[in-house]
Amino acid sequence: MKNFLIIVIASLAMVLCLRDTAGAVGIGAYGGFSYNEGKFQEYEGLDDVGSAYRANFYWAGAGLVVDTAVAKNKIFNYRMNLGIGKLWQEPISGSYNIDIEGIRAELISSFGFGIVKISFMRMWLGPQLGLRVSYIEADDFNTNFTSVFISPGAVLGFNFNIGSLFTIALDGGFRYNAGLNFVTSQDSSLLDYNSEYTHGPEGFVNVSVLFRFGDNYDGARKKSESEREQKETTSEPEKEKAESDKSAKARDKNKVSSDEDYWFGD
Repeated sequence: MKNFLIIVIASLAMVLCLRDTAGAVGIGAYGGFSYNEGKFQEYEGLDDVGSAYRANFYWAGAGLVVDTAVAKNKIFNYRMNLGIGKLWQEPISGSYNIDIEGIRAELISSFGFGIVKISFMRMWLGPQLGLRVSYIEADDFNTNFTSVFISPGAVLGFNFNIGSLFTIALDGGFRYNAGLNFVTSQDSSLLDYNSEYTHGPEGFVNVSVLFRFGDNYDGARKKSESEREQKETTSEPEKEKAESDKSAKARDKNKVSSDEDYWFGD
């Protein structure tokens, strides 16, 4: 839980930074579901598990989503998902039968590139990198499991813009989880643990609802028009000054001509 609080604080600071730097941004909530197969090394102290324990893991949760280009007519967008949810697993046939439940927190960063950008829809894809922490209590074995994963992958997303304020987004893809699983006895100290390498593929899908703050498809065009109008407004006094200088030079020329006629005229 302490690690998750650190992730939350760091993520909120990132959100504020993105809001200040990006100006226009989308912020909202998401719900997600994922399925993955995990393979673990032999647990020390659980010899009957076998040399490699395998299990199917399911995760369903919700959290905060932030995106730097939900509707804007820009190529690049960065999306952050910060969530927590229920984790449960069903052993694969042939594995040791352990039915356990727990929680998993995730911080996912997606780096998207828009391939379809129109006023009511944005389609994007790109790489993704996740940091995830899981905690499971297996009371039947008097054992706790804490896992820390790095999850690289790929994501494809669709943003459907509703009016000038809301967007419903759908994204999904595949990740590969790799990390460490720490096994501790419920009767022992947290410092008394066994660790093992764990890994496996995962598929996921998320549905999000975002509120857009200044993030519109025509935002870039409006900004360009505003800058052009401002430039034209600024240049008006300069034009008037140039015309005034031209008129003054013409008067001076006429005056010189009149003086020459007076002194040297026929």
